[in-house]
Amino acid sequence: MSAYNKFLWFNSADNKLKETINAEKGNEGIKIKTIKAQMITLLVVFSLILFGVLSYIFFQQLSYMPEFIQENHLRVVEARADELSKELKGIEDIVEIAANAPVVQEMDLEGVQAYLPHLMVPDKVRNLTISDDDGNAWTTYDAFIDISDQEQFRRIFVYDEYHVLSEPFESPYIEEEIPIMTIAYSVLNQEREKVGLVNAVVSMAFIEEILRNVEMEEGYAFIIDESGKIVSHPNPEIGINNHISEFMPESEKIEEILGNPLGALEHQCNEGEASLSVYTGIDGKPGWKMVMSIPAGVAYAEYHAMLEYILWTFLLGVFLISIFAYFYADTLSKPILALKTVFEGAAAGNLNVEADTSYPNEFGKTGAAFNTMLTQIKNLTFRDPVTELYNQNSFMVELNQTLKKADWEADRHYLLLISVDDFKRIDSISGQGSGDHALKILADRLKNFVMDKELIGRYNGDEMLLYLQSPSEKEFAKRLEKLQKIYYYPVYLKGIQYRLKTSIGIRRMKALPMDIKEQIKAVTVAKQKVKKSGGCGYEFYNKRFEDEILEEQQMEEALFYAIAKNELYLVY
Repeated sequence: MSAYNKFLWFNSADNKLKETINAEKGNEGIKIKTIKAQMITLLVVFSLILFGVLSYIFFQQLSYMPEFIQENHLRVVEARADELSKELKGIEDIVEIAANAPVVQEMDLEGVQAYLPHLMVPDKVRNLTISDDDGNAWTTYDAFIDISDQEQFRRIFVYDEYHVLSEPFESPYIEEEIPIMTIAYSVLNQEREKVGLVNAVVSMAFIEEILRNVEMEEGYAFIIDESGKIVSHPNPEIGINNHISEFMPESEKIEEILGNPLGALEHQCNEGEASLSVYTGIDGKPGWKMVMSIPAGVAYAEYHAMLEYILWTFLLGVFLISIFAYFYADTLSKPILALKTVFEGAAAGNLNVEADTSYPNEFGKTGAAFNTMLTQIKNLTFRDPVTELYNQNSFMVELNQTLKKADWEADRHYLLLISVDDFKRIDSISGQGSGDHALKILADRLKNFVMDKELIGRYNGDEMLLYLQSPSEKEFAKRLEKLQKIYYYPVYLKGIQYRLKTSIGIRRMKALPMDIKEQIKAVTVAKQKVKKSGGCGYEFYNKRFEDEILEEQQMEEALFYAIAKNELYLVY
């Protein structure tokens, strides 16, 4: 029986009990003669009603969790899609660099043959080919071939494309049963005329490896193109000639995936099992989407376990109260009223209430069970599970409350965003999970660093938010120096010593009222300024930082269209 069905049964039983009591009272079938019996009956009925209402309230409060779970899975698939985009971009950069090499632009056979062995070709690239405008090509495996009938040659010289990133295909010239794709760039001479192309043949094996490394207990990730055709799949039996409809029969769900840049949806697979799929586009390859499909029971296991836990906790509470009422009816009023007050506070949204556990009986146990449950709910809602610090949302709430009570005359108030430079190397060197261990160590150090009325929380990834107070700028400078030393002090993981450098964005906050989100945006901009300057430092927010970012974006967009329209020309 599911948690929801049990909840319906619970309410149904409650209603039937009340109907039975009312009917029997009306017919005088039962005559309650003693105060104890009346109290027991009233307490049992009241407990059923109270716990039923609270069950409904808590189920409603937990209704956000499926969306939160979907967002977590979406972040995972976005990270892998970003990894794939960077891998493809790295290969494209190598091909483009080769296409812009002077010796290649001259299209001299002897020069090209001498140049090819010196190209730094990654393992993902099977071979690199340099061709002239007639299709005469030289390869990195020291062979002369004719590619005039190949797709990338026709697209560049017949359809006048500058850059070609092909769809995966199975080559008849490769013995391995692994699809390949090609990345080609035009070669332009000094007069900006097309004189050839550089083409890389890329094995799809590295994409399959990225998909296999997506972190999930069950399920799989795969890539599709704009028509829903499989581009890459970790299962070697599912090739590039398969379509997503072969394991997602609902056409409207497929259309939703193909029609949106990213999202999450629930659907039925061909075996009839309910599944959750999250998907996102892949930068650098328009039309491609990475999809991660997980059985719904696995994806929502934690959510369902919490519902079960709440349900059984409440049922246990009702049972204990009923037993206690039977034996101690004359002393029930005080603990019942106390529990009622606590439950009503929680029902009103106050998760800081705490039940009294001092009663040496079932009421004490009920209060303890309620407090445990409420603590778990608060931790899920307000605490980061890795560092046990405030998460982003709860930090903002606490900061808002703290600032309302702050002394703006005596102290200066600062918001800091701290990001570790090159944090990914920790997992790369010490293995998966080492980064989380490092964050826990840093969080423990920062807990000892902050003082009363100051706050610390985890923002995103390796980033921490700090709210600090200082009587003067000089004292704040000293604390800032100490903060950098906290990160730089050695962190030992699996026998390896790390000294972490940080990029810190700082905003001095003025008196209320203020927009907390705008303050966080400001320190984010300041932190990005430090990152662009090479990291390992700090910056106080300045409005011109945003202007610089906007100017860079506008310049990048202008250059993009200038290149696309061939508007760049040599002046001097």
